[in-house]
Amino acid sequence: MTDISTTLEKSANGVIIRIEVTPGSKRVEFPCCFNLWRNTIGCALIEPALNGKANKALIELISDFFNVSKVDITIISGLHSRIKRVRIEGITEKEAISKIIL
Repeated sequence: MTDISTTLEKSANGVIIRIEVTPGSKRVEFPCCFNLWRNTIGCALIEPALNGKANKALIELISDFFNVSKVDITIISGLHSRIKRVRIEGITEKEAISKIIL
């Protein structure tokens, strides 16, 4: 099992996860891998990185994966980048780690 705890940060009401998004993929998958060099959890999306489509799809995917409302998810950095910091409110670091087992 990979130690992904370094990709997570505690926040006031939840957790922040470093995610590397691959838009325009042939599949939708989260988590799909762990990039040790970039210290990110991978995410593959079918939607292109065009007009915020990939960001919207990422929020929906994360919402479903962690079973939280979309309003509890915020992309706090990386809106125009593949590497993003995503805040998820309503879950703990321990809960996030237990769901993301790579």
